[in-house]
Amino acid sequence: MTAFLRWYAAVQALGVLALPLAWSALGRLPDRGCFFARALGVLLEVTEPAQLLPRAREIAAQIAAKPPLAVRYAKRTLRLAQRQGLAEHLESCASFQAALQKSEDHQEALAAFFEKRAGRFKGR
Repeated sequence: MTAFLRWYAAVQALGVLALPLAWSALGRLPDRGCFFARALGVLLEVTEPAQLLPRAREIAAQIAAKPPLAVRYAKRTLRLAQRQGLAEHLESCASFQAALQKSEDHQEALAAFFEKRAGRFKGR
């Protein structure tokens, strides 16, 4: 048990120190370390300030085009991941997946995929 607590304390300390260390090491670079963050998979995209709102709207439109039930369950899954243990979380994910596979939207998603068209989802 003590080994776990030492490991946990070390991980927490690294997390607290990571941002100031990264800022001091990479903050003076012209791109503020975006190149390295992309290479590590921490950063997916960099957007110019003038393009931020249009890009946010594009992403919102992409999410809105998804099946509403799937988006709802994905958000719920992310919230639950913050407070559930692994076994409990995997069980929740499995039950959500089973529920979604029985939905009308799932049938529509399959049909749209095979017919190579956009889905028309109803949230049922």
